[in-house]
Amino acid sequence: MTEPVTPSALALTASGVAVFGVITGLHPQLLVAGFAGGLWALFYNEAWPLLRRILGAIMSALIAAWISPAASYAVTSLPFWPPAIPRDLLQFPVALIIGLLSMAVLGPGLLALTRRKIEDASK
Repeated sequence: MTEPVTPSALALTASGVAVFGVITGLHPQLLVAGFAGGLWALFYNEAWPLLRRILGAIMSALIAAWISPAASYAVTSLPFWPPAIPRDLLQFPVALIIGLLSMAVLGPGLLALTRRKIEDASK
């Protein structure tokens, strides 16, 4: 049976993600929101080894920090979006949702789409 993540390991990893965001120029709060979404997704996945869980949550954080500004801009550009809700406020829930969906939905979906396009092009 795999070991659960200890609170100290979680705190070190979350603070490491925030420091990484400061160093690389990514928004640290978006990284933490994506990391939280990645941790949330771990509740719905099968049991993974500790290293894979940590790396999956970190990748969720990175993906969320890169994609959520563009996704927030796309959502607020829709004609039905109320202009009273600012784009900056929307980025955090979008980062959380992207972090949640990145391991189980976005990654496998993009791989399946790419495989399908390659198979169609080779025919």
